[in-house]
Amino acid sequence: MHEAVTYNRYYEKFLDFREASLNFFKRVGRRKALLRKRITDKFQIIDAPIFAS
Repeated sequence: MHEAVTYNRYYEKFLDFREASLNFFKRVGRRKALLRKRITDKFQIIDAPIFAS
């Protein structure tokens, strides 16, 4: 989302930014192939007491 909405863009009003963000999520299906390439299942497991439930 950051790349599609905020890279090299300035939004005069918050409402303009909000609309651009919402439009990204409305059209996320069109970017499915790109997102699948960038999102992986390789997560780092954090084993620290502070994160335990």
